[in-house]
Amino acid sequence: MSPRRWAKNALHYVDELHKANRGKQPAVKFIAKELEMAKSLIGQLTEPFRPEQFHDSYRENVGRLIEQKKKGQKITAVKQPRKAPVIDLMDALKRSLKLTAPAAKSSGSSGRSRPVGKKIAKRGKAA
Repeated sequence: MSPRRWAKNALHYVDELHKANRGKQPAVKFIAKELEMAKSLIGQLTEPFRPEQFHDSYRENVGRLIEQKKKGQKITAVKQPRKAPVIDLMDALKRSLKLTAPAAKSSGSSGRSRPVGKKIAKRGKAA
């Protein structure tokens, strides 16, 4: 990620919050419109931060595995759920359009369409 888009992208747990973890902020200039939009978004989504409500299960699991290993117990991997495949949205849209294009041509329309619910005004003769 470029520093222009993200200044920070790390989540620290409550026991990791101290001055040593504060990095030097990059000197970046932002367009006024981008800055105003970011401030607005942050203002809408801001809630009080309560670090104690986050739980570092990774660290606990590693500690548990180390203890099991020290006791001579067999370590087995936990089966993880399969992740859904990533879909290229543009490719899916193109395929969808190809599937619907023949159906639209065979319906006998002249190729012109008008929005549903709109009436076409009849023109009278000019005087």
